[in-house]
Amino acid sequence: MRLSDDRYESDRRKYALALSMIEHGARIQTVTLWTGLSKYRIQTLTQSYESATRAHRNRGDSPHQPAYFCKSLKIERESTALATIALQMHAIPEATVLDARKSLPGLARGERLMSAFEVYCALLPEPLISLERAVLLIIELAERRTLILDRCESCSDLMVVDRLGRRHRTCSFCRPQPRPSTKPPKLLRQQQFHEGVKHDNHERAREGQGENEAHRKMRSVHQRPEKQAQSEPHQSRSRQSDHDERP
Repeated sequence: MRLSDDRYESDRRKYALALSMIEHGARIQTVTLWTGLSKYRIQTLTQSYESATRAHRNRGDSPHQPAYFCKSLKIERESTALATIALQMHAIPEATVLDARKSLPGLARGERLMSAFEVYCALLPEPLISLERAVLLIIELAERRTLILDRCESCSDLMVVDRLGRRHRTCSFCRPQPRPSTKPPKLLRQQQFHEGVKHDNHERAREGQGENEAHRKMRSVHQRPEKQAQSEPHQSRSRQSDHDERP
């Protein structure tokens, strides 16, 4: 009996999807949720599957902050690109899904998600959005509570909008680039401050040494007349004694 028979087709697709998600560094709980395979099978598959191109798999909870996709213009542009690809491949449903975290994951939807993510990675050699964040983006755009897709007023292209953050009317491509700050970084300012303090301390130490040296000179000048005054009586007595001894 061949593996491509109908009753084995579902299992084959599940394992293929699991391998693809493991390749891109998905967590075990994410793979289990989207493939329907047990945690034990995913762990066994992860241990037995070795690949030089496998992405690093993080541990702990999956990302859950939608504000990441509007963190910067570059991330916002990549989020819009990934959302556009996922929308064209029907990874994002057209209607609003109220509880997308539970009802959206599935085998067919996971395959579309992986196809969209692989196209996204092929277009961008160094993507800023991981597979875990791509799953979060799809879920948030399906629920439409925090993230929504809107049209740019300048070019009419799609853009990802954070409803809880600052609302922009233009996309990240039409929006002007922020001017670089001319102020030095905080660490540089601290370094300059410490260097200035060291310089002031060094100057004060030199001034203190100069004052001490001047003070010592003044004391030596004042002490010289006293020494001379003390030595004059001895000299006068010695002269008197010499005068008396003479015949």
